Amino acid sequence: MKNWTGVILFLASLLLIACEANEIGSEIQPTEDKLSVKTDSFSVSAVSSMITDRYSESDKLLLGNYEDPIFGTAKFDFLAEFRYLNADFPSTAKATSVQVVLYYKTFFGDSTAVQEATVYQLNNALKFSENYTTDIELSEFCDKSEILGKKVYVAYDPTVPDSVQNLAGYCNTVRVDLPLSIGEKLISDRSITTSQTNFLNLIKGIYVTNEFTGQVVLNVDSVNLEVAYDYVPKASKPDSIVNTVRVYPVNKETTGVLRISNVKAPDVSDIPDSLVYLSSYVGMVPKVEIPVDRIRERLGYAEGEIISINNMSLILEEAICADSSLTKLTMPAYVILIREADIDKFFTQSLYPAEGINTVLGVYEKSINAYRFNNIADYLHTILYSNAEADKINPFYVLPITGLTDVEGTDAVIRHQFRPSGIRLRSGKNAGSNMRLSVTYTKL
Repeated sequence: MKNWTGVILFLASLLLIACEANEIGSEIQPTEDKLSVKTDSFSVSAVSSMITDRYSESDKLLLGNYEDPIFGTAKFDFLAEFRYLNADFPSTAKATSVQVVLYYKTFFGDSTAVQEATVYQLNNALKFSENYTTDIELSEFCDKSEILGKKVYVAYDPTVPDSVQNLAGYCNTVRVDLPLSIGEKLISDRSITTSQTNFLNLIKGIYVTNEFTGQVVLNVDSVNLEVAYDYVPKASKPDSIVNTVRVYPVNKETTGVLRISNVKAPDVSDIPDSLVYLSSYVGMVPKVEIPVDRIRERLGYAEGEIISINNMSLILEEAICADSSLTKLTMPAYVILIREADIDKFFTQSLYPAEGINTVLGVYEKSINAYRFNNIADYLHTILYSNAEADKINPFYVLPITGLTDVEGTDAVIRHQFRPSGIRLRSGKNAGSNMRLSVTYTKL
């Protein structure tokens, strides 16, 4: 299986075939030999749980602060290094500016909040092979002794017409001026740009943070070190000056680490146990216990009966509470159900399908205000037939993800979603409509 859509369509086709076969067989099958098709439903236990050591690789770097009265508070900043460019400058080149440039198309929060981006020099370089977490210890890499530059900004630039901002290729920018000496060294010392190691001797990397606490978060699409310079292309024409820019990016060949700090999780001490929280940015997620033993007993697995699962779905319904209007956050579009033991390995691979790791996709369906995990049958069927004890299988976590693709035959690069989002779900103890596993099965 290469994608979620393929899984769902495959299971749906199997179900359709099974239903058609049952209808045909019933016409010729003796009464005593007819298959017994049954349905059952099981409450799923869940509590709100914090995950602090989340692997930091993200599809986007984030910058800013956000406080939500329901889903909590967090500050976002990042550490990064630039990729060297093996290219000479013209002999007449003269640096005119050096900038760290943040490009972003979207943001979340107060578009008019005044922020100040501050860029610090790293004292120690990041390691490309290291898997850093969002709670990375800043003091190991930056003591904040050297400020490279600052820039006051607002997320939405009112000086740029909407007609321009609405263009497909338009990106907002935050441009932070750095010392001109960095560009002068790049131009004068050719050895700096002959290897990544030499380049990091010039600038080991940067730490970018906000010094103000305005409630806005930038979804940073890319970060560049941009060196602008002039040069004279022909000595015979000294007045023909060319202005251009050399770009050193943060890309897949370098290290970028999203850092999340000042985390204040929702206070669930007084929250009814009929609710569980999913807050993508603070790391609070549902911790789920599948009632493996109870399912085995009621469906007949424990007695060794042969069971055919016709349909199995896990339903996690949204809880609309009286204070729901207080939040501006939307729910994550996609979540996965994954065993606790597999989380670290899964996200360090950052690829679906991940070798040797089973996950189940949950898609939010607006029509029923719930996540539905329709492709769970094969996964749990294998578990139920195994001899593994329940405490060796549980717990599972429901984690928000991003980067999912449903293109046929294409692997999906998926990562933790850290962009602010949140949802409250009905737990297995909700009296109205509980978190549940619904099963339609046949005893053969």
